[in-house]
Amino acid sequence: MERGFSAQYEKTSYLGYLHYACIARLLATTYVELPYPKKQVEIILDYLFQIQSWNYYELVLFNNALDFIPSEMVDTVYSKVRTKMQGVKEMRRYKNELFTLISNILVVRIEAGDVKGCLVYWQELRENIAVDNTRMYETTMVYFFREAISLLENPTWNLAAANSILDAFGYLGMEHKKNQCLQLLEHIKQNHQKK
Repeated sequence: MERGFSAQYEKTSYLGYLHYACIARLLATTYVELPYPKKQVEIILDYLFQIQSWNYYELVLFNNALDFIPSEMVDTVYSKVRTKMQGVKEMRRYKNELFTLISNILVVRIEAGDVKGCLVYWQELRENIAVDNTRMYETTMVYFFREAISLLENPTWNLAAANSILDAFGYLGMEHKKNQCLQLLEHIKQNHQKK
């Protein structure tokens, strides 16, 4: 897939093909033992730092590369996103992608055990996403992330609220989301709590 996109880029000079090739390489490194894709990350970061107008494409590109970008660079790029997206963040398409982006940043921070970073992005999620009864999924995830961060901060945290959220996802037939959340809690227990 990477070669196909690279060939299209060589033929057309369309940057999207170059980015698709980079993302294909990034994803391949998660499935096959390949060296850290430094060149591909640099290509994406260079583009994101140089672009003047952020749109849906840039949000999705950043989101797809998130797991490979060093945390300090994530903060820098996100501050640019935040500034550039102020005017369009109320549009549902952008709001959904912004919610996904901040949620994914939170997952990366939780997996790294970065409580301070988690709290910053959790607050960002609360401030940028309407937490009310019209956006139940988003509201539920805000509460779940708070529970996950609390577990990260305190290994003896009572997970009753988190378990209720997991049960609700199961009841609603959202098994994939339930399993993702459960895996995140298990990751915290296995990697960030004293044995």
